[in-house]
Amino acid sequence: SSGINAEYGKSLISNSMCETQQEVEIIQKALNKISKMENKTAGQASSSGSAPAASARQTSSQQPRKAMRRGFFMTLLQQKANQLPTWNGPKSETPAALTGTVPADSSYICTPGDDVAALCDDVADDNWILAEVYLYNS
Repeated sequence: SSGINAEYGKSLISNSMCETQQEVEIIQKALNKISKMENKTAGQASSSGSAPAASARQTSSQQPRKAMRRGFFMTLLQQKANQLPTWNGPKSETPAALTGTVPADSSYICTPGDDVAALCDDVADDNWILAEVYLYNS
């Protein structure tokens, strides 16, 4: 009797694992579609010039910088966070460079428009900020 219950339990677990794997694949396909739509929407917004980041970036040394409220920056940060790509690969696959804690090659150079987490050295504590690359000096 206990042998039959053990076999039945193993078959239930096996079926559940197969169903779970199928659900994971469906969710990954949905996330890929969402990512494509978000990239398309972000591309349209930046090409039309209606993105808030584009207006915030258009300050120059001759034009005085307008005071921006903290709420504006929080809104910008939220929009950028919603546009960040995610990596949802299987455990057997390794994430790409610049995904999570995976560093880039030593020869990698940031390009304007890249989103980065940057360490601010000018303060006593380690302060990390989320930023968009505006200019890169080699």
